[in-house]
Amino acid sequence: MRKLINAIFIALAAVFLVTFSITYVDSLRSDVWGIEMAFLIGGVATIVALIVMVSWALPIHFLLKKNNLSSVKWYVLAGITPAFIFIYVFKPFGDDSAIDLLQQALFCSLVGAISAFCFWYFIAKKSLTKSSNATPKSGAL
Repeated sequence: MRKLINAIFIALAAVFLVTFSITYVDSLRSDVWGIEMAFLIGGVATIVALIVMVSWALPIHFLLKKNNLSSVKWYVLAGITPAFIFIYVFKPFGDDSAIDLLQQALFCSLVGAISAFCFWYFIAKKSLTKSSNATPKSGAL
């Protein structure tokens, strides 16, 4: 359980760091935005990620674990999927054009994929490594 909680916090930290960094770099071109806006956007993204983590990622993780699917591709796919649903169904950034919605969905998917990779690395990869080290190699007596 502790390992799961640590993986969740690491994944949420990844969301905050990515969104904070991109927002801050983007704010360098503007007089209005600054580090305060980067903290705000990073915080909001982290709260949204926590909601997605509880309602989507954890059930998917338990489903993958039950079916012995511990490959990173499943976790990254699960991290990408809710971004497109969220952007195209709720349109949280306003009533934008199709190209703007695609850009928003791609950015949110990138953040979701990075977060999913971090989660996988700390929860599934370490389990996979332990189980492969415990299995004797062929030809061993």
